[in-house]
Amino acid sequence: MRVHPMSSDVTYVWGYFVDQLWAGLWTGTIRKGKKDMTKLTVKEIKAASKGARLHDGHGLYLTLTSTDRGKWSYRYRINGLSREMGLGPYPKVSLSDARALHIKYQAHKLQGRDPCAYRIEKEKIAIQRARLKFSDIAERLIESKKAGWHNEKHIKQWSQSLQTYASPILDAKPLNTITSRDILKILQPIWATKHETARRVQQRIKKVFGFAKTMGWYDHYNPAVWDDNLEHLLAPSRQVKRVFHHPSLDWSELPGFFKKLQTVETIASKALQFLILTACRTHEIRHCERDQINWTDKVWIIPAELMKARRTHRVPLCQSTVTLLESTLMGHNADYVFPRPGGMHPLSNMAMLTLLKREFPRKSITVHGFRSTFREWAASNCGYDHDTIEFSLAHKLPDRTKEAYLRSDLLDKRRMLMKDWEKFVLTN
Repeated sequence: MRVHPMSSDVTYVWGYFVDQLWAGLWTGTIRKGKKDMTKLTVKEIKAASKGARLHDGHGLYLTLTSTDRGKWSYRYRINGLSREMGLGPYPKVSLSDARALHIKYQAHKLQGRDPCAYRIEKEKIAIQRARLKFSDIAERLIESKKAGWHNEKHIKQWSQSLQTYASPILDAKPLNTITSRDILKILQPIWATKHETARRVQQRIKKVFGFAKTMGWYDHYNPAVWDDNLEHLLAPSRQVKRVFHHPSLDWSELPGFFKKLQTVETIASKALQFLILTACRTHEIRHCERDQINWTDKVWIIPAELMKARRTHRVPLCQSTVTLLESTLMGHNADYVFPRPGGMHPLSNMAMLTLLKREFPRKSITVHGFRSTFREWAASNCGYDHDTIEFSLAHKLPDRTKEAYLRSDLLDKRRMLMKDWEKFVLTN
């Protein structure tokens, strides 16, 4: 069946005719001539008597309950049924306001939605949103992020910081009414005295509101963003940011230290030797598994989920490192290279530190500090470029542009660097 090219216009005219017919039947009169098409005026409304029902066209009515007072309504037909919905009292809702509401709901009708049902649903959603609290959204965000957060301490810090500083203030208001001034009430009291904590809280609140906006629970500009927002409300901190350095062993002492470490026949000692020779982090060492080792190429491939930067990292293995792995794996059948007794779980997070305190009580050093030892030795002795050293430590380059263009992980250069490191560590 062919559709007439003017069918949409015909439908519109027919709809207008039906509206006018309903208007005439409802009010008992059908306007004639040019005046039929004339909209209501304020003068006509003021001149009308109590009980009059005035039609503004296309189903918009004003029923006067007394002189110069009444109620607006929109009468329409949908799915073969007649409906009428209130648009508010007159004169609180003016003639122009009523027309704007009428156009809004008429647009829903033309799109096939029942305006009255749509408004009821919107009101229901508004009531639900009014009950939403900041702490509810924060909990949902943390829950959604848990799968990607492997550090239980980090999850606990997130939750506790928001419960301590943010929720008591922000939960006092519906989520959608919170503004930057409310965020200021949280941050201002601790901005100078606990600046690092305040910055972390600000960042976490920002992420909560970002999550709320994405889910459709918050309609406004994120109130916790810093740039061109909170920066105008909070003074720049004058505190000098303290950089915490893990206590480390001076690189010149390492060969003697390593020789003594090799005399300790425990899994923790072997794990610490492997950590020193690869310059990797504790978490990566503990979760090293058999199938991560490429024996042919002598490369340890650490999956992205174990890495701090969340990207796969290749570690070149020197011969003594390979020998250490082989001897360790010959002693058990577990998947983890350095397992706890029983073989089902990786080595305890505190095992290597406990070893240091027990076997080297006079040295104030930490496990993580051996990465600093490697960094200082590499910068002072071997003459390798900065990028090769940083990639060996699985650090992100501070220059994002350079990082974007440097696609290689410099494996060959790093292999040479780690051979020099191995040679130095095993110096007798």
